[in-house]
Amino acid sequence: MRLHVFVLFLFVPLSSATTVPFEDCGSHYYIESVEISGCNNYPCILTIGSTYNFTLAMQASDDHINLRSLNEEVYFKVNHVRKPAFVTSDPCLDNGNMYSTGNTCAPQSGQTVYYKAELAVNALPPLPAVLYWTLKNSQEILVCYKVTVILQS
Repeated sequence: MRLHVFVLFLFVPLSSATTVPFEDCGSHYYIESVEISGCNNYPCILTIGSTYNFTLAMQASDDHINLRSLNEEVYFKVNHVRKPAFVTSDPCLDNGNMYSTGNTCAPQSGQTVYYKAELAVNALPPLPAVLYWTLKNSQEILVCYKVTVILQS
């Protein structure tokens, strides 16, 4: 009797980031997707004391907006209380400098921008929360989204 062995290869993306459901809360730019590293389920479970990589894919709708001059406001809302989030970002670092000239970073209208940032989850209670992320210039909110998360210790 012969034994036949079949090997099945599954090709799975090796990326550890997952696109997550989000709610737009008043963006001027079109948000294509939000990815969070280590998020395998929804709502995402974020461990207190850990750092997570976020990638926001958005479509610029104005020319000459310097992404490096944007103000970033990121916070968790836990039991109706705002808790600041600690974020490190450079909007032009991982875009292959496709729209960087000198100290500016200005995509053209219609261009997809990948805004990457690190979020440190610190000093928060282990409870369900909503993460709010806003990017503003001096005149208006360009991007605003929120994601439901569960904070765990």
